[in-house]
Amino acid sequence: MKQIPIFIKWVDAANLDKGWHNLESAIKWAQTDQTILQYGFLLNETEDYVLLASAFSSRSDTFKSLFRIPKGWILEMRKLRL
Repeated sequence: MKQIPIFIKWVDAANLDKGWHNLESAIKWAQTDQTILQYGFLLNETEDYVLLASAFSSRSDTFKSLFRIPKGWILEMRKLRL
């Protein structure tokens, strides 16, 4: 399998589990930037999502740290050359 190195910029979902919040502080927290800049290997792409791995072992032909990112969350995606 050919590994495709990739750069992806995407917006992540987030949650804040710590403490109680009034409406104003909840809205302020929700407006914070949740943009992720990530490099990895593109394993699969469908109409709905991309499947990314952050590490690849050529010795065992296996992947580590998988990410399934919905296409609607992706702001930018570029294939890279090694």
